[in-house]
This record gives sequence, C-alpha cells and structure tokens, in this order.
Amino acid sequence: MYLIKEMPKQERPRERFVKFGPSSLSTHELLAIILRTGSKNESVIDLSKHLLYKYHSLKELSTIQTNELMKMKGIGTSKAIELQSVFEIAKRVNSEQFKEGVFLKSPES
Repeated sequence: MYLIKEMPKQERPRERFVKFGPSSLSTHELLAIILRTGSKNESVIDLSKHLLYKYHSLKELSTIQTNELMKMKGIGTSKAIELQSVFEIAKRVNSEQFKEGVFLKSPES
C-alpha cells in the first residue's frame, strides 16, 4: 500500500492539481481527491482504482446507489453520499441551458 503522504510532493494528486490543473490527473486521482482518505488497509489511490475497476466507468459508477457503494470495503455512508453528490452536480451542470446571447469569454465569466 502506497499512502499519499509517502509519495513525493510533486507526485501527489492535490499538488499536481494545483500546479498543472485538473486535466493533468487521471480519473482515479480525481476520485481520490474527492474521497480524501482510504482505509486502514487500503490507500485512497487504491480505493479509487478499485471503484473504477469494479464499475468499469464513471458513467456506471454514477448510477450505483448508496447501499451498493457501501458494500465496498472502505466506502461508508459519507463517502457514498459524497460520490453521489458529485455525480448529481455533474448531471445538473450537464442539463443547464445557456441563455441565448450570453457568451463566456473567460473561466471567471
């Protein structure tokens, strides 16, 4: 097991996110940031990888119910709810309609 605190700082997901942006991270690293911690027997990186391997894709993972997620070792109520919340926000962002005539010219907009 390779804990994040044991990783060189320049390889840690949060530090790479800050330095290079979110697109520089793998999907399991982004999940690790959301989940924050692993378990006593598994690092958060490994837990994130196992989630993706078990459910094959983010799309499939986004459809899994709380009680099903909690069957996975290392995922309790809080982590299951956090994951489902992130997916729900993504769905809402995806479903929003842009107002006609509104143009975004920068990320700040």
